[in-house]
Amino acid sequence: MMTALRKRGMVTAQKRRWNLAVDEAIAGVLEGKWTFFIELGVYDTVNVEVATSPSGHQYLKSEVDPDTPDQLLALPECRY
Repeated sequence: MMTALRKRGMVTAQKRRWNLAVDEAIAGVLEGKWTFFIELGVYDTVNVEVATSPSGHQYLKSEVDPDTPDQLLALPECRY
């Protein structure tokens, strides 16, 4: 399920680029170090959360995705 989501990144307000491995992002969210969101449409922002599969594997998904990370998988792969 999450094999297609390896790294994601963004450009910050200062135009600096960064990326983060998914396992690092999961750890950061669980530790309360980071919060993430995605933009859906012009005005909607949706939180990214950690979910656990029936087999016990933790993964990232948006709060509007029921069981699969569809919204995150639709994001372009970070090339940096």
